[in-house]
Amino acid sequence: MSAHTLQRRLADEQTCLRDLVRETRQAIVATQIAADVQKSRISEVRGYADSTVSWRAQRGWSRHRD
Repeated sequence: MSAHTLQRRLADEQTCLRDLVRETRQAIVATQIAADVQKSRISEVRGYADSTVSWRAQRGWSRHRD
């Protein structure tokens, strides 16, 4: 599937790739917190350089909630 087709289909669903990535990361965090995983490991799994960057991203999530 081309990038343009993906963008169009996501727009039809009233979403975008950025939203899907954010939602997936949120789900990963919720699962790992429930499993009592260390914060530094959660940041690493999510692809962030460290827990500070991860925390900033989580703070930004609250701004995007409906």
